[in-house]
Amino acid sequence: MDVIEPLRLIREALAEVRPVSRKVRRALLVSSDVPAEYPRRQQLSEVRKRLAEEMAGAFDTWRLFATELEKFLDWKIEKDK
Repeated sequence: MDVIEPLRLIREALAEVRPVSRKVRRALLVSSDVPAEYPRRQQLSEVRKRLAEEMAGAFDTWRLFATELEKFLDWKIEKDK
């Protein structure tokens, strides 16, 4: 099975989901960025690496958002007392 086929299916599925960032889509399309002489395992490794980096960044963003939301809610509760 060619590496491109699963990536094409993932890309089509992601096209239906609006909130996915461009970085995630780019990470999943890495096979087009990797020269053809790379072994398939190397291509998959690159995809996993880029996707992991994007997911880590998204997690950090949500963690920061949750922290700020918690601070705001604490402030709002104190203000309303």
